[in-house]
Amino acid sequence: MKVCFVGLGSIGSRHLRNLCSLCRERSIELEVHALRSGRSGADHGFPVPVRSFGDVNDLDDRYDVVFISNPTYLHSVALSQLGPRGDAFFVEKPIFTSLDEAGSLDRSSFEGKVFYVACPLRYHPVVAFLRERTLPDPEIKVLSVRSVCSSYLPDWRSGRDYRSIYSAMKDQGGGVALDLVHEWDYLSHLFGEPRSVMALHRKVSSLDISSDDLGDYLADYGDFSLSLHLDYFGRIPRRVVEITAETDLIMADIMSSRISWGLSGEEISFDREDIYVKEMSYFIDRILDRQDTWNGFDRAVGVLKLALTGEWLC
Repeated sequence: MKVCFVGLGSIGSRHLRNLCSLCRERSIELEVHALRSGRSGADHGFPVPVRSFGDVNDLDDRYDVVFISNPTYLHSVALSQLGPRGDAFFVEKPIFTSLDEAGSLDRSSFEGKVFYVACPLRYHPVVAFLRERTLPDPEIKVLSVRSVCSSYLPDWRSGRDYRSIYSAMKDQGGGVALDLVHEWDYLSHLFGEPRSVMALHRKVSSLDISSDDLGDYLADYGDFSLSLHLDYFGRIPRRVVEITAETDLIMADIMSSRISWGLSGEEISFDREDIYVKEMSYFIDRILDRQDTWNGFDRAVGVLKLALTGEWLC
């Protein structure tokens, strides 16, 4: 398998290491090229040699897979340049920083190809249990849902000034609506698309950033409502979803991998799993089988529009 990574920062490096491990388990030979700003030559700091290029014109004409893991605001350029050269695409979330980028991209290069946008929380055991075991239960009538994703941006990357990371910069795709688009992805994965959404984004804290650090949404699902809160300033990290049903309160804590039921007192704790390994395994399966993915171009743009405007596009 011949692959090209566009960007090999922290998330790109993680994807590469997982890809190397899974290809080794499956006896798949791997050749890795990388387009990296200001880099060229061989890089042996990974499980397999990586041949790095500093100019897109120096890349080969054909790759089995192209991984787009550079900053979000550069995704559309990378997809335009590499679209004709790849047979399959893995794009880090979010797919773009704006809906204009989605509308202006020539998609003809991707027709008939495997196209996947990262959505790792779908592989989390808490989310999987809710989708496969809890919500299909005919005795559970959902009345309301409350989801929170809160953390303190300066604590995200130890030893690095938070003001220098893309999350702090609005013009590079920073801000909770884009940065935490995982929340709307897994919520729409669980509950489907809402009928309507009221959305509020703004900067409210004293953090020295240009991006929005607060996002609040109220969604109408007809039979129930859903509220979602996002922020960069919460000093106690939380990633939870609470489902109020007629018969009980279901409290799902993604960070602690635990689901509990308020009335019965029942609790399930899940083993820690590397959701990024599970995601990469899923993607490799889709490549080998030439099957459509469950988060292709249209759905990823739909989630993006939902996060940015409160509207759905699919």
